[in-house]
Amino acid sequence: MTSRRQRLQTLLNELKPGLYERDDALALTLLATLSGHHTFLYGPPGTGKSLLARRVAAAFADSAYFECLMNRFSTPDEVFGPVALSALKADRYERQTEGYLPRADLAFLDEIFKASPAILNTLLTLINERQFRNGDQLLPVPLKGLITAANEIPEVEAGLDALYDRLLVRLIAAPTQEWDNFSALLQGSANPPVQVSQPIDTATWQQWHREMATVRLDQQTLLAIARLRTALARQLPDLYLSDRRWQWAAGLLKAAAYFEQRHHTQPSDLLLLTHVLWHRPEQQATVATLVTDELARLPLNSEPLLNELEWWESRLHEQLFYQEDAYDTVEFFPQQFFFANQGEQRQERGGYFYVKRQAVHIHRRAEPVHFDFFVHQSQMTSRAPFHPFDPLGHQRENVQCQFRDNGILTIRYDELGRFDHSAYEVEPFSPPLKQRKGERRAHIAPDKLAEAQAALAQLRQGLDQLKAEAESQLGQLQQQPEPLFVRAEALAQMANGWANGIEDLALSQLRCDALISLANDVPCST
Repeated sequence: MTSRRQRLQTLLNELKPGLYERDDALALTLLATLSGHHTFLYGPPGTGKSLLARRVAAAFADSAYFECLMNRFSTPDEVFGPVALSALKADRYERQTEGYLPRADLAFLDEIFKASPAILNTLLTLINERQFRNGDQLLPVPLKGLITAANEIPEVEAGLDALYDRLLVRLIAAPTQEWDNFSALLQGSANPPVQVSQPIDTATWQQWHREMATVRLDQQTLLAIARLRTALARQLPDLYLSDRRWQWAAGLLKAAAYFEQRHHTQPSDLLLLTHVLWHRPEQQATVATLVTDELARLPLNSEPLLNELEWWESRLHEQLFYQEDAYDTVEFFPQQFFFANQGEQRQERGGYFYVKRQAVHIHRRAEPVHFDFFVHQSQMTSRAPFHPFDPLGHQRENVQCQFRDNGILTIRYDELGRFDHSAYEVEPFSPPLKQRKGERRAHIAPDKLAEAQAALAQLRQGLDQLKAEAESQLGQLQQQPEPLFVRAEALAQMANGWANGIEDLALSQLRCDALISLANDVPCST
């Protein structure tokens, strides 16, 4: 017995003769129709939009197909049927709907946004609720899917947002690009006949439609959707996507999985969203890039483990190594200055460098000047010149100090405080280090070290499990047959991204091993 997938593959091959560079559009339009959704084809006239719609209609047996070219003079009679004169004589306003949209199961409306408000308002209810009010009767509409086309996008102020939002799949129909295809187009028939060996009857369509609803969204798909929503909100904040559009998009993903003979979706199905999530044509490329980039990430939530690894790496280094230079300082007790009651600001007592120097005149015309002073280590954060404190707590106005980027304190002396003209040389001062940043600590708490060792061992197990799951997912992605609705090159790009993610997990494993080795090779002390 032929599988659904084989049947659909054969059907697509039978429908595509003469549709050059339209394989994706044909497959996606057929998928939308099979799942009960509507399609919008955007592009200039003469790009095969009506031919594509007729090909999709040819895929169905016993179908009632309706087609109409809209313009601003189109009347509701042309779309929904003329008024029935016999009913009008009986004071009933009814239409003769046979052969028109209310009786069609497949329809193509070209230049849809040029239609009058009377048509568009009625159309809104018809395509969404599959109902048409004819006089005092509410008739069910057998519409499987509506295909629409236009060479313009409705403006926001036109009030067509509700109708446009109901057109789930949006495709750009561009002129033929490749020369071989263009040459074949020139030499071929304008509308070559097609022979469908096994068209889809209504009973089969209804059965498939019921069974699609049983397909579930798996956790990897939901995680990818969450990432994608965040990326879209960040990159395209003006792009509004209704809850209804997301819900219908999920139905489209389920339909794709169903025809691929799966009972659940998988992240690769989300590539279909490049044809769902844009409103204006200039957004399509950005949306496609965002979807592709997000799906190139591993379909597993690795962030918690990797963040935890980062945290323990930082904490272990804090436990084992000094995080900053520590200097050998002294306490400074100039009581009469720092704790006087004359409004002076109180200063810290600790953290001072005691500096003892002599200033030598460059011409040796005077005896060396011997002096000492105190400098607080907080001054090292500034590169501005300052006056130090003398032992009594007063600023030495005849001494100017300045810390350089290398931490060396330069000193200038002038008995009159004219440092720009100073003729004295003073040896710079190097603050004495107690320990350097990055040196191993002398005392390490054994309980904290044991906690780190246990957490890192558990992290390693989690990374092993995550990498094994990722490798299994990659294997499944690489072994699946060429998809019906997604480009093979897009899948290859996904697989490449997943392989890179697995390599990153392997590097994280090595980092974890290095931290475990570091934690185990520490003599504990109290």
